[in-house]
Amino acid sequence: MTYQNTFHPNDIEAKAIQSVDMPKDINQALKLLISGLQDLHKIYKEETNVLQNVDSKSFLDMQDKKFKTAIRYEAMIREIMTRKDDIKNANPALKKQLKDAQKKFSELTTDNLKAVERMQKCTRRLGDTLRKAAIHATQNQRASSYSGNGALSNGAKHKSVSTGINETA
Repeated sequence: MTYQNTFHPNDIEAKAIQSVDMPKDINQALKLLISGLQDLHKIYKEETNVLQNVDSKSFLDMQDKKFKTAIRYEAMIREIMTRKDDIKNANPALKKQLKDAQKKFSELTTDNLKAVERMQKCTRRLGDTLRKAAIHATQNQRASSYSGNGALSNGAKHKSVSTGINETA
């Protein structure tokens, strides 16, 4: 199964995601940032569950949405970082809520990364098993069996052999 990302940096939607209009009021801007982080958290939680259930199709299907949500959140962070002085005057409860949400998201990303690593390990093992099976099958097809008196066995007698002479020299 292959995955083709449909997200292109030149898309109008992508450009809109990369620039987010944050409210002028810093408290409203922090609320929007927290909401964006919660959206990202939901996607990562769903992705982690999908990975733990080894559902690669669902995992691949959700990548565009995850990518776009992450780009949007990153744009919000960039905007907020330009307003460092305003953040000092923001509601302390909102700042704490943001800090808690970031901590919770950080913990989830650790779990998500572990699930991705497990999926990669399973995929690598499957690939190794398929490769070994192909090598074994090829070796069995090429093997010639001889009987005790040196004659080819019945199975080998019926194999076609192609020969030719090259007379250019």
